Amino acid sequence: MLKKVLTAHNGKKWKAFPKVPDEEPVRHWLQSLAKRFLKQAPYKFHTTKTANQFRERKGQVDIFLQRPAAKGSDKLSYKDVLVVGELKKSYDTGRFKANFLQLTRHVRSVFADQPTRRFVHAFSLCGCKMELWIFDRSGAYSSGTFDIHSEPKMLARALVGYATMDDDTMGLDTFIEQQDGHCYVTLDDANGKETRHRLDKLMIRQKAIVCRGTTCYETQDSHVAKFSWTSDKRKLEVEPLKQAEAMGAKGVARVVAHRWGHSV
Repeated sequence: MLKKVLTAHNGKKWKAFPKVPDEEPVRHWLQSLAKRFLKQAPYKFHTTKTANQFRERKGQVDIFLQRPAAKGSDKLSYKDVLVVGELKKSYDTGRFKANFLQLTRHVRSVFADQPTRRFVHAFSLCGCKMELWIFDRSGAYSSGTFDIHSEPKMLARALVGYATMDDDTMGLDTFIEQQDGHCYVTLDDANGKETRHRLDKLMIRQKAIVCRGTTCYETQDSHVAKFSWTSDKRKLEVEPLKQAEAMGAKGVARVVAHRWGHSV
């Protein structure tokens, strides 16, 4: 796929890149590259036509990739969004903060509706200057700005990568299992034996990007399953809880099962 995408570059510039890089023609150009060279990729580029297409909140997203949506529906959901992009006509360092905050707003919406998401890929394309981003619960990480004409492989790799990434590389939740329309998590009980719990009702979630991402579900057996990020320099929360239980402390949550999850 990478070699095919690069055939659209003549050695000096991208052949069909708009002479006037307004948002709409640039979006059409990106989508045309995907249609020509990424037909077999599982994920496609999309855009919003109005500010009301997302179910959860208002706002237009210039360009994004998502899981295949249900046919016949023009409503979108941040639960399905995989990668978000922001397009601008020109590269203006004086507008960096405003553009970055706009991109961040979309990323925050992804985290809000995918609360156990590990990280989110994003990008900005301002004129011919591109910047790739990864957001996780500790903040944002940048590739640095590059010129898509002089560094065509960077753009091509980004497009191919975004359209073909597996769940782990995409930053999706890989520790909650989906089966028959239900969600399950496998943990270790007090004896070290694996136990499987069905997650039912979402009780609480944090919508900020930089936070512990604490998310709680009520389980089928009326327990509470808590997911959260923690520093590797701190003790696991389960340790003081077990200590409190051993000392007979009242009013403290009892640990039924736990498991140290992923690190980023």
